Amino acid sequence: MILKRYLGRGEKFINNFLRTGGRQEIPVRMRKKIREIQELLPRAATTSKELAYSIFWTSQGNSICRYHQKFRGHKQHDGEHTGAAPYIVQGPAYSKSLKGTASPGHMHCGCSIDVVLMDFFFWKTWSVRSTHPDFEEVEESMRDEVFPARMRSFVVQAYAIGTALELDDLYAINYGTEYGTDEYNKGVRKRQVEKLITLLDEGRDHDELHEKWALVKVPDPEFGMGA
Repeated sequence: MILKRYLGRGEKFINNFLRTGGRQEIPVRMRKKIREIQELLPRAATTSKELAYSIFWTSQGNSICRYHQKFRGHKQHDGEHTGAAPYIVQGPAYSKSLKGTASPGHMHCGCSIDVVLMDFFFWKTWSVRSTHPDFEEVEESMRDEVFPARMRSFVVQAYAIGTALELDDLYAINYGTEYGTDEYNKGVRKRQVEKLITLLDEGRDHDELHEKWALVKVPDPEFGMGA
């Protein structure tokens, strides 16, 4: 019932956004529901970077990832090497700046925009099956689960390094179709093969691949500034 209540209006809001590019086309309440309900409007995560990023803007005029919206008290960030936070790489690159200006390429919660949006893409599209024969027909999504910020970085970087695909390669708008169609799948696979061939031709070793695909860097410093 909840899904049915939001689906029709949500599709209309998304279509309006794709036509105008205005974040105000998607009401704050709808953005919140899309962030909270895994099966609601996966198009919001799979169509374009601009659309996906717009979903994370709150009523306070700042952008906050799903992890920090669920765990608002989490304050650790990269470089905060203390007893309570023994790792240098925490996941969030910077401290929160909810009322100030976000660092280039990052949200106001301090997390990389690309990492958050790739995680959003995974959350809206991934599912798993059991290896137990009694449940082999069961397919289940992540539902309301959220990757911890540090673990999220491992998952996103491992995916990028292992597949040679970056965030922009995943969006359906690049292939003139919807996520999950044959045209989409063929387009992504073709781009992946082209990238892998290029890497092989360049003779890159593992360390070079890691440096190229690691997402702790700021991939697009201008994206999101003042959005």
